[in-house]
Amino acid sequence: TPKVQWSERYAVWKVHPLADWDEKRVWVYIQVNEIPYNPLHDVGFRSIGCIPCTRPISPEEEERAGRWAGSDKLECGIHLDTPVGGT
Repeated sequence: TPKVQWSERYAVWKVHPLADWDEKRVWVYIQVNEIPYNPLHDVGFRSIGCIPCTRPISPEEEERAGRWAGSDKLECGIHLDTPVGGT
């Protein structure tokens, strides 16, 4: 993911300031700065989405393994640059 990109779909600039951070760096920052976070992370959810498309995962699973589990779908579409009304 680039740090800054134009979205044709929404006609806005998207800024991803943490795009080059790994998961460990994010958690260190959260802990050092005492930033509140979703408590689902404490019970095995490494990637959190909507209720029907998210499940907890074991430590050896890939970070997004709990998203759309049991489905071929990997993305809800909100982050894609498909034009409005597109497929």
